[in-house]
Amino acid sequence: MQHRPKIKQTLSTIDKLLEIAGFEILTTSEFWIILNWNILPETKPTHFNANGKPDAWGSKSALIFSPLILTILFVGLTIKNAANQ
Repeated sequence: MQHRPKIKQTLSTIDKLLEIAGFEILTTSEFWIILNWNILPETKPTHFNANGKPDAWGSKSALIFSPLILTILFVGLTIKNAANQ
């Protein structure tokens, strides 16, 4: 059985800055939603047709899931990348 070689990667300064920027964007969007929750409309467009007009509507609680899923993916991929170094 052959083993694949493990390649050690190091993050450059730009890579580190992009990781920090990604984290900041995620946390800023989450805090914005939390701080503005009371003034957000109860329904929001969830899908747009080819002309850019909304054709499906949903509850504002759907705003919680996108940042939550993005945060889980971001943290998971960051941890996986750190484990490979």
